[in-house]
Amino acid sequence: MKKVLFFALISVAILYTSISTSSLVSYKIYDLANNEEPYPGWTKD
Repeated sequence: MKKVLFFALISVAILYTSISTSSLVSYKIYDLANNEEPYPGWTKD
């Protein structure tokens, strides 16, 4: 029973880490798209 609990805790931690990482990455992409040039030659109106 302890082993099951341990594995559940690890999987939850991995899931939380991946979710927070992906949200951070998507926020960075959104931030870049709004503030920086997404590709060379792009100009903001």
